[in-house]
Amino acid sequence: MPTIDDFKTLNPSSFSNYGGDRGNVNLLISSSVSASVNIAPYFIQGMTFPLKSQEGVAITNALKEVEKITFTYAGKTETATVTNRTNRGTHFFLTVQPVELAATASTDAQGIPRELLSHIVFTPFLTSNFNNSDDNPLLSNSSALKLNSVAKVVDRNSSQFQPTNLDAIIAGTAQPAQIQDCSYTKTGYVNGRYDGSKLTSGSVVGDDPALKLVSFEASIHPSDADNATIKGIQLSDREILDIRFNTKRIATGSTFAFQSFPSGSNILFREEKERILRLADAKVYSIEKDEIYVVGENGIVSSVD
Repeated sequence: MPTIDDFKTLNPSSFSNYGGDRGNVNLLISSSVSASVNIAPYFIQGMTFPLKSQEGVAITNALKEVEKITFTYAGKTETATVTNRTNRGTHFFLTVQPVELAATASTDAQGIPRELLSHIVFTPFLTSNFNNSDDNPLLSNSSALKLNSVAKVVDRNSSQFQPTNLDAIIAGTAQPAQIQDCSYTKTGYVNGRYDGSKLTSGSVVGDDPALKLVSFEASIHPSDADNATIKGIQLSDREILDIRFNTKRIATGSTFAFQSFPSGSNILFREEKERILRLADAKVYSIEKDEIYVVGENGIVSSVD
């Protein structure tokens, strides 16, 4: 039984009854196996087309554009949806969404299932190369994924234990997987799929992608101001502002809760118009807590008095 890699190299014209380069379509059909006998249901997984019909009409352009193929087989009309195509030079190999069959066609003298005079309908059927014409509104859009330079297709349709194309995988001749190389190298793809994203900037402390800020009422004073003087200022004489800080989840007894007021290592921020800026080189007096937070040039609380 040929694998997909074996099948796609077979020129269907070699099996034609109508001439050396036309009129025959090969079907790649898989099924379950019991005691070396194929049993239903059967599934069409691929098709190879010659470059000419039985009448000698060139169908290369039609094969480049076709999306669905309707045909008669084993007494029924089937429709296959094309998922990928490869121009092999002498013929086209088309990958299709699996089409389930209850039976195969009658066998010929060589024991090969063969459907004679099947009428095939291409949807759409285009005689010109529409994809590369100026009339194509989707010109330059991608219609297939890029192939990977290393990863290969693993065919497990017949067996989940051992792929049917294992020998081709080992030999490095299996069909390339439709996974672009940059899926494993480009930072935007790798972080989202494999490495994950970091919660810190990796450089400046506190410049995280997202911050949870809590505000409290306070007054701001010079870094060299006397603490006793700051605390002795009357409430009516203070310029009270909303100061914010990056609250952290800390242990409180046997539970965890977010801080309501800063402590050492928190970062203080002030609002200026529509911007949130760090407070630098200052002393911040909390009205409610009666505490002074000393912040350095990075806005980080170095001490609480």
